[in-house]
Amino acid sequence: MIPVDPSATAANLRSETYGRSVVGRDLYKSFGATVALAGVDLSLGAGVYGFLGPNGAGKTTLLRIMATVMPPDRGSLELFELDPSHSLEAVRSRLGYVPQEPGFYSHFSVTAFLDYISILRGMSKTHDRREAIERVLPIVGLEASAGKKIRALSGGQRRRLAIAQALLAEPRLLILDEPFAGLDPEQRLRLRSLLVELGRRTTLVVSTHQTEDVAHLCDQVMVLDRGRIRFTGTAAELAAVAEGRVWLGPPTDRSDFAQALAGDVSRHLGARPDGREPAEPNVEDGYLSLLARDGDG
Repeated sequence: MIPVDPSATAANLRSETYGRSVVGRDLYKSFGATVALAGVDLSLGAGVYGFLGPNGAGKTTLLRIMATVMPPDRGSLELFELDPSHSLEAVRSRLGYVPQEPGFYSHFSVTAFLDYISILRGMSKTHDRREAIERVLPIVGLEASAGKKIRALSGGQRRRLAIAQALLAEPRLLILDEPFAGLDPEQRLRLRSLLVELGRRTTLVVSTHQTEDVAHLCDQVMVLDRGRIRFTGTAAELAAVAEGRVWLGPPTDRSDFAQALAGDVSRHLGARPDGREPAEPNVEDGYLSLLARDGDG
């Protein structure tokens, strides 16, 4: 793992005020012979944290452990300085979780669905539930769709409804697994703006395989690969991993991770090929360079 001093990041400065929401030590999880997490350490305070990694890297497993959906096989986890194995109800009252494919009752209206989830969360008073629903709908931009059936919502609106139900209890920790999956570019931008705003008031954890999302959204980026955290730092620091390894030139080069940019120009990552010009690395360059280097050794 690349050591990075996060002391100057916005997330860390806010965490000094609000404390740590998540502290995990040597988290290990396997499914049969498959090791999903192989000793993960993490400490998260206020701010937006992005977990990047290829399929099978362990992102979903780690988020499910943080969301108390499953326990680790080994290691320790503290949420809000509490041990979930001893204080599960208190922990769950302070967190919100949206899985990659959230379930809905499509015949419910938006308001009826949120009211139902509020009841499941223990809000017995009608007044309290109404107040919570009226609070979250403007946050996610669904107040105009409150009476709509869920089956009539777009994919982006359903994503925002899933986040709305997670916000009902005003969580200190919000965990979103691949929230941008299946969204078109306009929906992605709207959701990204929403998450930036939410990250100002809570600890927000997002998993994704899209480097563009973490570049625009996250205070801190963590790269997972084969069950281990390979990098922790800012998006700019991840891009810097590929410094001196990015080149532009004709698309005839066969170097690893050649990326076509347009027509007769390609982006190349690796040793400098003949006749290529250096280019400024971006987050994707750093991410691919990191995975390639770790794969070699």
